[in-house]
Amino acid sequence: MERTAQKCLAVVRIRGVSDIHKEIKATMNMLHLQKNCHATLLDNRPANLGMLQKAQHYITWGEVEPIMVGRLLKTRGRQVWDKPIDNAFVKANTPFATIGALAGAGLALFIHVTLERRKTSRPAPAGN
Repeated sequence: MERTAQKCLAVVRIRGVSDIHKEIKATMNMLHLQKNCHATLLDNRPANLGMLQKAQHYITWGEVEPIMVGRLLKTRGRQVWDKPIDNAFVKANTPFATIGALAGAGLALFIHVTLERRKTSRPAPAGN
């Protein structure tokens, strides 16, 4: 069987959260699309494409260029506790030195899952 080149897909939720069948709601949770206008990055594996087809009436998706992936990570990428993704974070958690190198490698990831550092406790609120 031939291996196809993995492409990065941007997936955006375009419909609301009420009156959704429970199977589609579970698929949306697996895609990390809990709210309208939220987006995530995926690769084009058959399992991911199957989830996209299942939720096709609630989402839209398309292939994105590496330069756009870099822009998305710089402007909208978030790590645990809603901290922005920066070059220091990428260097500490991936084999790449910068966000541009990560995006240029053509890697399609669940950015918020793969790059997150698992924390055992929440940080204390400011002022305590």
